Amino acid sequence: MEFYTHFTKLVTFTVRMALEKKSTFEEAREMLMKEHFIAPSYLIIAGTEV
Repeated sequence: MEFYTHFTKLVTFTVRMALEKKSTFEEAREMLMKEHFIAPSYLIIAGTEV
């Protein structure tokens, strides 16, 4: 499937990786924005500050 669509990542594993490896909200947001997921998805992320 990757050959045809170039979507390679599962949403759940990528979100988990972002939470484990990124130390700031901005880093996690950038990582999630740049990924190409295997299925269409809509992610909602929120920080603690306004």
